[in-house]
Amino acid sequence: MSGKYKGVQAHILKSNPLAVDSPCGCHSLNLCGVCAAESGTEAHTFFNVVQNLYNLFSCSPKRWELLKKIVGSSVHSLSDTRWSTRVECVKPIAAHIGKIIEAVSSLLNLNVTVEMRAAINEVLEYLNTFKCILMASIWVKVLVPINYRSQLLQTMDATLDVESSNIESLIDDLSALRNNWDKILSECKHVANAYGIEPELSTSRARKRKTFHDETATEGVMLNLSPEERFKTEVFYIIIDVLVANLKTRFTALREIEMKFSFLWKYNEMDENTISESCVRFAEEYNSDVSRDLVDEMIYLKTVSKSKISDTSLKPAKLLNKLVSLNVTNLFPNVCIALRMFCCLPVSVAQAERSFSVLNRIKNCLRSTMGQKRLSDLGLLSIESKLAKTLDFDNVIQNFADMKARKVL
Repeated sequence: MSGKYKGVQAHILKSNPLAVDSPCGCHSLNLCGVCAAESGTEAHTFFNVVQNLYNLFSCSPKRWELLKKIVGSSVHSLSDTRWSTRVECVKPIAAHIGKIIEAVSSLLNLNVTVEMRAAINEVLEYLNTFKCILMASIWVKVLVPINYRSQLLQTMDATLDVESSNIESLIDDLSALRNNWDKILSECKHVANAYGIEPELSTSRARKRKTFHDETATEGVMLNLSPEERFKTEVFYIIIDVLVANLKTRFTALREIEMKFSFLWKYNEMDENTISESCVRFAEEYNSDVSRDLVDEMIYLKTVSKSKISDTSLKPAKLLNKLVSLNVTNLFPNVCIALRMFCCLPVSVAQAERSFSVLNRIKNCLRSTMGQKRLSDLGLLSIESKLAKTLDFDNVIQNFADMKARKVL
């Protein structure tokens, strides 16, 4: 939720200063990926070719059948809102580059227009380069862990501590990937040799900076890097660094929330002074919800956790359920309140926004006169479709028919 100073967030905080801004994990991951995809011309060009590849085959059933026959799998269109589709877009190119080239080449044998032939040749020229193999391999290795974390954040039992740990592990994975350039390059060279593609990057003319009067002649010459080193520094490193920088920036609010509530489940790793300081700060901030007795409750919880709670490393939701199952909520009322506050903070609102996207199917141009009540009722039926399918509507239909009957039998 943007608008920290003058937007929606500022208005909500003005009405309730205790409101917590919990950014949607899925949207934040999506924005990080979008920034990385727009980080340079090479990344932008690669995804343009991926989209053009889909356009070539999707505009004709005959071409699509040709693709399925040669490759055995389909290509997908890009999406700015669902980055899981980007993984499916790049995977066919990384896994079946030879068959993709064969399928695109076969389009030249069809009866196509001059403009379409030029588009086919443009895509074919890019696919036959070592740069395409490198970009496909890099993006698969980047997008797969992002998609994996995105799926985890959309699970029913995901909480903010799960989100935080997954984001931290994603940053570690990307940092480790940044150090594996030599391995990625070696793998791509083997793939290029297998498909008869020259495993070399195109060279460009060495750039020279303008030399000023107080400089020597050699100072104006920029460092002459090899094509592989230039690609590593100007493309590969930029993609990874932009991703990591955005992950650290966009999830700052998440880390602040976790630091505020972390004493609730990390008490076994803290000493009593640290627990007391954290509890006092929390009780002062939320003085209308919890009291300073939270300090004594947390210290006592740490003491009895080893004997009463077998697993001392329970996550917040499981710890709360454990306290309820043991019927000790009256002993730890403030702890339970704080745990409920934390567990109620949403990780993602992606599921809720899918409900809004359903409205495009419910209220279309043929239903332009639909009222608000009917639209809300149909939207509720669509959202709770699984529950609606289990209901018996026979009695409802019979009652409706009796109410609308014009003849009295």
